[in-house]
Amino acid sequence: MVGLAKYNLSKKPHLGQKVLEVGGNVDGIFVHGPGRFGSEAVFVPQDPDDEGAEEDDGYLICFVHNENNG
Repeated sequence: MVGLAKYNLSKKPHLGQKVLEVGGNVDGIFVHGPGRFGSEAVFVPQDPDDEGAEEDDGYLICFVHNENNG
Protein backbone atom coordinates (compact mmCIF):
# COMPACT_ATOMS: atom_id res chain seq x y z
CA MET A 1 0.00 0.00 0.00
CA VAL A 2 1.34 3.40 -0.97
CA GLY A 3 -0.34 6.50 0.41
CA LEU A 4 -0.79 8.61 3.53
CA ALA A 5 -1.90 7.72 7.05
CA LYS A 6 -3.07 10.16 9.74
CA TYR A 7 -1.91 9.25 13.23
CA ASN A 8 -3.31 10.66 16.48
CA LEU A 9 -0.42 10.51 18.94
CA SER A 10 -2.70 11.14 21.92
CA LYS A 11 -4.39 7.74 21.38
CA LYS A 12 -2.95 4.30 22.12
CA PRO A 13 -2.04 2.20 19.08
CA HIS A 14 -3.49 -1.25 18.38
CA LEU A 15 -0.49 -3.50 18.91
CA GLY A 16 0.10 -6.66 16.93
CA GLN A 17 -1.68 -5.57 13.74
CA LYS A 18 -0.33 -7.08 10.55
CA VAL A 19 -2.14 -4.61 8.25
CA LEU A 20 -2.47 -0.85 8.63
CA GLU A 21 -6.12 0.03 9.21
CA VAL A 22 -8.19 2.77 10.84
CA GLY A 23 -8.44 2.26 14.60
CA GLY A 24 -6.29 2.76 17.66
CA ASN A 25 -4.18 5.79 16.89
CA VAL A 26 -4.75 5.66 13.10
CA ASP A 27 -7.49 8.20 12.29
CA GLY A 28 -7.41 7.94 8.52
CA ILE A 29 -5.77 6.34 5.49
CA PHE A 30 -5.58 7.63 1.91
CA VAL A 31 -4.28 5.17 -0.70
CA HIS A 32 -2.89 6.68 -3.93
CA GLY A 33 -3.95 3.65 -5.97
CA PRO A 34 -2.17 1.00 -8.03
CA GLY A 35 0.95 2.21 -9.80
CA ARG A 36 0.85 5.64 -8.12
CA PHE A 37 3.54 7.01 -5.84
CA GLY A 38 3.44 10.25 -3.86
CA SER A 39 5.90 12.71 -2.43
CA GLU A 40 6.10 13.70 1.22
CA ALA A 41 2.98 15.63 2.23
CA VAL A 42 3.11 19.24 3.38
CA PHE A 43 0.43 20.77 5.64
CA VAL A 44 -1.08 24.08 4.49
CA PRO A 45 -3.44 25.85 6.91
CA GLN A 46 -6.84 26.85 5.52
CA ASP A 47 -6.46 30.35 6.92
CA PRO A 48 -2.83 31.16 7.83
CA ASP A 49 -3.93 34.33 9.68
CA ASP A 50 -6.38 32.51 12.01
CA GLU A 51 -4.36 31.93 15.19
CA GLY A 52 -7.33 30.20 16.88
CA ALA A 53 -7.79 27.58 14.15
CA GLU A 54 -7.97 23.89 15.03
CA GLU A 55 -4.82 21.83 14.52
CA ASP A 56 -6.27 19.92 11.54
CA ASP A 57 -7.92 22.93 9.87
CA GLY A 58 -6.11 22.79 6.56
CA TYR A 59 -4.91 20.62 3.71
CA LEU A 60 -2.22 18.05 3.01
CA ILE A 61 -0.59 18.62 -0.36
CA CYS A 62 1.65 16.16 -2.20
CA PHE A 63 2.59 15.32 -5.75
CA VAL A 64 1.43 11.93 -7.04
CA HIS A 65 3.00 10.27 -10.08
CA ASN A 66 1.01 7.65 -12.02
CA GLU A 67 3.42 5.04 -13.38
CA ASN A 68 0.62 3.52 -15.50
CA ASN A 69 0.28 6.48 -17.85
CA GLY A 70 3.21 8.75 -16.94
